[in-house]
Amino acid sequence: MSALCEEVCRLALKRRYRLIPHIYTLFYLAHTRGTPVATPTFFADPEDPSLRAHETSFMLGPLLIHSSTMRDQELHQLQHTLPKGIWMSFDFDDLHPDLPVLYLRGGSIIPLGLPYQHVGEANLTDDLSLLVALDEHGKAEGVLFEDDGDGYDYTKGGYLLTTYAAELQPSVVTLRVSKVEGTWKRPKRRLHMQLLLGKGAVLDAWGTDGEVLQIMMPSENEVSSLVSASEKQQKIRLESAKPIPDVENVSGHKGTELSKAPIEMKSGDWVLKLVPWVGGRIISMEHLPSGNAFESLRASTEKDLDYLFSFSIRHLSF
Repeated sequence: MSALCEEVCRLALKRRYRLIPHIYTLFYLAHTRGTPVATPTFFADPEDPSLRAHETSFMLGPLLIHSSTMRDQELHQLQHTLPKGIWMSFDFDDLHPDLPVLYLRGGSIIPLGLPYQHVGEANLTDDLSLLVALDEHGKAEGVLFEDDGDGYDYTKGGYLLTTYAAELQPSVVTLRVSKVEGTWKRPKRRLHMQLLLGKGAVLDAWGTDGEVLQIMMPSENEVSSLVSASEKQQKIRLESAKPIPDVENVSGHKGTELSKAPIEMKSGDWVLKLVPWVGGRIISMEHLPSGNAFESLRASTEKDLDYLFSFSIRHLSF
């Protein structure tokens, strides 16, 4: 059990470090343009009312992060609700049933870094990867913000903000730098372009950052074959992966730390009823002499759980 959890956590942390250049850029854009770093999915299509009640995904810029599974639903059974348009699924060769599914919106380019152990290992001359998803017009664009990561030199122009653009013409995808801001000089580093085809299929090419980089597009039949082969490979990887067991399937656990059954905790004139599973959800508090009860069941009173928890901390001594 612990080994399975450790593996999933390790994969999730590696994903986070791969995405740090993209996330760092989003924070810069939030600071300078007021655009949110993370948004609900309906921000991608505000005119679609069905997305407003969708709670199993969110956006990081053009990147959509969708929950991989729901209780009693495996990955291949879960219907992913996506905004209209082109959405390309991808992973970092880490496909796992307990990790979120990642989609990149068509027309977008996001920067990726290396899977560091910590950000202090990063160097401006490290390889830079750009993940590209073309839109229906065969175009894509994205930005990368870089500075020294500390201090306020960026307020005086001490940074490098690069806009990358990709375009399909007619059977070649060309990636180039379309705009540059800041006083920093471009580091000498290798550039890895990864063009998403769908279902995890990718075409890639290596070059030098700042120079034009091209990928020859295969025929439609060849693309279809690549996507089909990738889809089969994904299925094999998912079937071979070992998901973390659901709580009720864990055998041999003792105590109440994983229990779904409510328990009562008494102290003086008060009784606190809670469910230990998932962090300890408080159900109710009762003052025995008066018979007054504070309930937090969603179906009844919609009481604020934070208030009940702080109230219990102040008035109960266990």
